[in-house]
Amino acid sequence: MADIILHLGAHATDEGLIAGWLARNAPALALVGTQTMPGGAFMHAIAQALADAAADAPAALALPGMAVPDGRFVVSVPGLLGPAGSVVSADGFQGAPGIGRLGALGQALPAKTSLTLCLAVGSAWQVLPPLLAAASARTGEPAEQLALSLFHALTAQSGPGGLPATLPWVAMIEGLRAQVPDARFVVWRHEDLPQVWPQVLALLAGTVRDLPVAGTDSFALLGQTAEAQERMKRYIAAKPPPTVELMHRVSMAFANSYGSAPLHRVSDHPPLSAAVRAQIAALDQNYAAECARIGQITGVHMLG
Repeated sequence: MADIILHLGAHATDEGLIAGWLARNAPALALVGTQTMPGGAFMHAIAQALADAAADAPAALALPGMAVPDGRFVVSVPGLLGPAGSVVSADGFQGAPGIGRLGALGQALPAKTSLTLCLAVGSAWQVLPPLLAAASARTGEPAEQLALSLFHALTAQSGPGGLPATLPWVAMIEGLRAQVPDARFVVWRHEDLPQVWPQVLALLAGTVRDLPVAGTDSFALLGQTAEAQERMKRYIAAKPPPTVELMHRVSMAFANSYGSAPLHRVSDHPPLSAAVRAQIAALDQNYAAECARIGQITGVHMLG
């Protein structure tokens, strides 16, 4: 059976960190039976399969290096969800503007294919500033005005009793599941990546024992203060951890000893008023409850 694992992102979460690790370790992953390819090449393969289907030819997804019907294939392809500049609009938060592409992909997959979709969700403070900047660059509308339109749409969509709105991650994931109902979903909070990154990489690679260590220092340094990062860099340069498990233990030790820090940083880009920043913070009041609901969706496993 073909086993395909897609890391979908989502936008404004790991920012290419996972894709970079897959690319760096492609030869090592191939030795343990996991093939990978750049996200752009994967999107091209999808486009070709759909073009064949439109021309009444069999819609077969040709993945270089993967033996069909047997084989394991993993790729980081946030582009499948659509452009980052289309996530935020006056209509609200469209977490996956390219959601229809997933259904088209499902039609092009080989028979007897096991499909796993992996993605992170993020707090409003984590994802909204970069997404507002991307939407502003695409539309030319000021980020401040886009934010106000977004808040209005989310308030209109809030639940009974006037509960504070939150980013609708549940609706996004349920929409994705509707496109590929037989797929397995694995979701984590981006804020939890400093703790769960070994689980994420093991899921992608299909192995724990032979998980490549190269490049994992980028994950191990997440969630640390500047002092902890500098001390850990010096330590692993002198004593490189030979396994991912040890790399993670070293990371936790330095974070505990010299300080942890949130992944997101409040920046001045895009320029937003204090009132808008306060509303972004308010969106996170129900973020934990939204994540708990994600874990209750059938077919979804929540890490962390």
